[in-house]
Amino acid sequence: MADPALSKLLDGASEPVVVLHDPGVELRGLPAGVTLSTTGHDLPGLPHRWGLVVLACTDVLSLRRWASVLPGLGRTRVVACLLVEAERPVTLVPRPEWPMLTALNARRVASGATLTVARFESGVRAELVLRELARTAAPGRAAYAGLVAATTRPDPATAPPVDPGLQVLARPADAVDEGRTIPPDVVLGSTQTLPAHHVIDRPPTTSTDARLLRAPVDEAVLNPAGYLKDAELSTAALEAAPDGRLLLRGDGLDHSLSAEQGATPTAVRLLRPHRGVRVSWPPAEPERLVRTVAGLAAAGVPLVADDVPATARAGLGDRLADLLLARPDLGSSLPRDEHSVRLRRAGLLEHSALAWRRRLAAAAGLPFRPFPSVTAVLATKRPHLLGHALRQVAKQRGADVEVVVAAHGFDADPDLVRAHVGDRFVLRTFDESTFFGDVLNGGVDAASGDLVLKIDDDDWYGPDFVADLLLARHYSGAEVVGTTVEYAYLAPINRTIRRRDDSERIAQFVAGGSIMTDRASLTAAGRFRRVRRYVDAQLLDAARQQGQSIYRSHGLGYMLRRTAAGHTWDPGLEYYLSEERLEESWDGFHPSALLEHDESEVPDEARSP
Repeated sequence: MADPALSKLLDGASEPVVVLHDPGVELRGLPAGVTLSTTGHDLPGLPHRWGLVVLACTDVLSLRRWASVLPGLGRTRVVACLLVEAERPVTLVPRPEWPMLTALNARRVASGATLTVARFESGVRAELVLRELARTAAPGRAAYAGLVAATTRPDPATAPPVDPGLQVLARPADAVDEGRTIPPDVVLGSTQTLPAHHVIDRPPTTSTDARLLRAPVDEAVLNPAGYLKDAELSTAALEAAPDGRLLLRGDGLDHSLSAEQGATPTAVRLLRPHRGVRVSWPPAEPERLVRTVAGLAAAGVPLVADDVPATARAGLGDRLADLLLARPDLGSSLPRDEHSVRLRRAGLLEHSALAWRRRLAAAAGLPFRPFPSVTAVLATKRPHLLGHALRQVAKQRGADVEVVVAAHGFDADPDLVRAHVGDRFVLRTFDESTFFGDVLNGGVDAASGDLVLKIDDDDWYGPDFVADLLLARHYSGAEVVGTTVEYAYLAPINRTIRRRDDSERIAQFVAGGSIMTDRASLTAAGRFRRVRRYVDAQLLDAARQQGQSIYRSHGLGYMLRRTAAGHTWDPGLEYYLSEERLEESWDGFHPSALLEHDESEVPDEARSP
């Protein structure tokens, strides 16, 4: 039977009524006269106006794929969305061009599903409301801008997530119709050779690449947010059942998955308390696990396997397949966390909607920039640390980074800067009496990057530090991102400590030497205040007051240095050595393996006499 709350809604609706739904959503016993569709593209003779339009999905992943291939549905005053599995009901803020929203009811119903019902004063295009619900169902940033794709296969099961620019064509030749003002760059599902279109002055590329015809991992939903560092349950198992289902089994865990759908938010939530997952490939068709493994990896679930069959490796890619064969001690906090970070990088960079877009661009022979450019603003009044700081910038990979050196009270040598970072730098000099906040603002004014990253002159940064922040900004949708101070080197006592700080979540604070934001958000927060101390705390507080989100990524690629003096914020060594904050500690210099430091970066205090 259909959910009782849905049945009640349908019973009270004015005709005609249409229900779009996933094939696996149970909808028996609906009132007579309800039109059903599993794609929306087979609706016969759309009426001028519906009494009610319903979209019934398995979960938020399905909702976001539906949003990319919805047809024009006509107008209605009532739009509803049912999610069989969801942590919370979806909601929306109506667009200003829509009719007045008279009622919005978003709740969990008796069956455990969530139901959202939006009622409008007059008719609104139903597909626009459903797309907005899908867009706001997850906070991540869109990956579709700048490249137009089309498909001849409008299947919600295989569509990319929330891509309103994806065009649905009846036949490939429609892509080059002379009256089409926005022709696609790539047409999926065809190998037909098309003529050039006068708008783009080239023929759209056609492709039947299997990687482009299946839904990518939705990184706005399947990502490391919510990762638990202190997982207490034993390693779970992922295996295939004889009936074709995939099973997750472990301490108190017995959950089934569809191989076609892959990893789900529910599966990730159930796995968070577990130390990891051991993958057992079925002898027949081991590639059926690929979609699930890629999604779990993107979510940062620690995964291991004794082997990776060739067909599974072909789907996963060598990078992810090789990581599955690593043998980290999942019972130990640090090796488990490091393994999780490596897996999530591979999953997010190679199996996400962002990766799907990169392949589209490659198929069309077009440039594609996955992330904004970054300017690292380095404000320093310590000439002896300039070389160290520049080395941290120079070793960044996977990101487009320039550096602005804001020399505070001294003249920096441009040849020294160029020797470390090439020509991607700007040099600015400020009097010693200049407020620290004004020095930073001067550095921002000289920056050309889309994003601004504040770095400190004495800290250590791993080579993937900037790339990891860009990923976190992408999947979290936050205006401000940074890391936790998980690692600190206490120079006065030559000791490295690792703290218990939570990461991969919305937070109140991030490390001052890791703050990344865009120019508009920085301006809205009033930029850096004219203060001499606590400049980072001032900015983060102002951002929160503006309603901006602050996301804290992992802290394994960053290490704070604390010396006896010279800090604008100094709580004392006791703060770092407090037992309630301390996870581990070591004599000497002992960063995470993800810092990838070389001998030249080891501090003098830690060198053997």
